[in-house]
Amino acid sequence: MPAQSSSNNSTSMNMVASTDTLILKASFVNNVHSVSGKASIYKNKEGKLTLIIEDFKTDNGPDLRIYLSKDLKATDFYQIGLLPATSGKFTFALDNAINPTEHKYVLIWCRQYSVLFGNAELKP
Repeated sequence: MPAQSSSNNSTSMNMVASTDTLILKASFVNNVHSVSGKASIYKNKEGKLTLIIEDFKTDNGPDLRIYLSKDLKATDFYQIGLLPATSGKFTFALDNAINPTEHKYVLIWCRQYSVLFGNAELKP
């Protein structure tokens, strides 16, 4: 089911525990704007998923969002949250409905203008 509505997940202060397992990772690449950094998804003992974005940097823009999408066009995606800042490290608890092997693209998306700033394709 396409999930184009906002989820209730927000930036979390939870850190990844040493017992959590890295299941997917990627590096950001540029699309319309300069974007750099790494994205990783970890799974804990209870099966809960966490998205970590680190060493991140992008150009400033209006209405920047983080999506997990099946493609680069954001036709079937989950909104993970608002981009908290244009640089830094961000941690998001993921909704249990999200399958990151299907929604494998982390998109930095300007919702106001429907512009893809940059993306990271998650791989094992």
